[in-house]
Parts: sequence; structure tokens; C-alpha cells
Amino acid sequence: MHLGDTMVTPGCAVFGLSTLALGAGAAYLLHRKQKHQTPQPMRFALGTAAVFAMQTFNVTVIPDASSGHLIGGYLLASWFGPLYALLGLAMVLATQSLLFADGGLAMWGLNSVLMGVIPGVLVFSLVKQFAGKKSDTMLARAAGSWLSVFGAGLFCSLCVMSRPEAREQAVTWMSTMVGVHALIGIVEAIVTVSLLTAVERIAKLNWSMTMQTAVSCIAMAGIVIAASFGASPYPDGLEYSLEHLGLTTATIENTIALWPDYSSLVGTLMGNLILLSTAAAVVFVLSSLTSKKVSD
Repeated sequence: MHLGDTMVTPGCAVFGLSTLALGAGAAYLLHRKQKHQTPQPMRFALGTAAVFAMQTFNVTVIPDASSGHLIGGYLLASWFGPLYALLGLAMVLATQSLLFADGGLAMWGLNSVLMGVIPGVLVFSLVKQFAGKKSDTMLARAAGSWLSVFGAGLFCSLCVMSRPEAREQAVTWMSTMVGVHALIGIVEAIVTVSLLTAVERIAKLNWSMTMQTAVSCIAMAGIVIAASFGASPYPDGLEYSLEHLGLTTATIENTIALWPDYSSLVGTLMGNLILLSTAAAVVFVLSSLTSKKVSD
């Protein structure tokens, strides 16, 4: 669901940045109200890098036609709360756009709304509000994960309709986008519930941070390597829907990205490492500032 630079109008891209700012403000207020703690830097980095790694692995959702991959916004919110879920997805998207031409840089704000604000701030908070103590059950997590993809797909389809070509085929466009993302949402739900359950069980083993880091890095490297050789070759839900209607796309980062379209396995592994290091550094600084503010 990575929007390229020409998939929506410039005005819609500006709208995306404004919406991202509002979403970030809402996430901050939720962070304060719900008294979420600043995550441990390495755990946040591992979670964020894991989402990046899993987004490189597409699975077929419509045989011989379309594929989908994890968004991860609801997953990160379950681990770190809405504010840091949004921060993590924003960092993932910036890395993908700059290094791999996966999503336009001009669309960074709108993509962050689709994959960060809607799943990690809006849907996660709604599930917490209405499910209450049952929000951590498998059913609530699966429903929230599915709804986050469905909602993001719906909002994305409305944004693309800022283009006249999409409006001219509105019924076909909306039905295709909603249908394919309803299927991708099932994949999101399965992966999210499985990962949350696995991490909770591993936490009971009381592994050291060194052991957790080593195992996580090996797992992420395995996912990236597997994606290079075994990921679905079919276009993702957004690309499939655009091609279905004959709409063209372009991304200026294709000319400047180091490894366009994850063309290099080494490059993808390096990107994962860069994101891992950057995410850890950012949260380390934020936690230091927070600690200083409290002590003052």
C-alpha cells in the first residue's frame, strides 16, 4: 500500500501531511493519557526493523493476480503504544522511500497516515476503547488487525480518487481496492496474532537482551533472505488495483534510490541494519530527554 509520487494529486499529498500532524498530536495525547512508557531502545528498534523485514515478504492473496504484505501498525501499537507505533512506521516508510524507492518521498506523509495513523492510532485506540479488558484476546487482536488493513485500504482508495481517471471508474476502483484489502487483512490478522502470541511466550523464558537481539536479528535476516527467493511475484493490492484500471504510477526515488525495488539482497539487509541502528538511536535520545525532564 505504498503510494508513489504520482498516484494522488499534490493537494492530496499536502492533505496527507496535515493529517499526519493531527495523527501525531492525537498519538501524543493518548501516550500521555494512557501513561505509556518510553520503550527500551533496542526492543523498539527490533520491533520496527521486524516490520520492515516482514514488509519485504509478499504472499499471494489472489492466485496469479495479487499479493499482500504486513502493514504492522497495529502490531507496533500492541507492543509500544500508538505514539511509538506511528514513529516506527514513519521511520520504516522513510527508509523504504529513500533507499528502495518503495513509496514516493512526497507521499511519505500520506503513507504514514495509511500505515501508521489508521492502524496504530485510530483502530488500535478504538479496539482498546470498545473491547476493554478483552482487547488483548486473540479475537480482538485479529479483528483489530483486519480492520486496520481494511480501513487503510478504504482511505487509500479515496485518496487515489483525487485523480480524475480514478473517479471516472469509481465503482470498479473502490470494489477492487476494498475486495483485495479485505483478503490482505486476513494475512495481517494471522501474522499479528501469531507474532504477539510468540513474543509473549518468549518473554516468559526470561532471555537476556543479548539473546533476544541475536535471535531477532537472525529471524529478520531469514525473512529478508526468504523474501528474495520466495516472495510472491504478483503486485500488491494497490498496484493490482491500479493496473486493473490501467492507471500509471511513477516514483522519483527510482532515479536516486540505492537499491530500487529491493533489487539487492545485501542492500535489503543493509537497509534493515540501518533502520535498526537509527530506531535504537532515536528512542535512546528520546528516553534520555524524558528522563532528564523528569529529574528536573
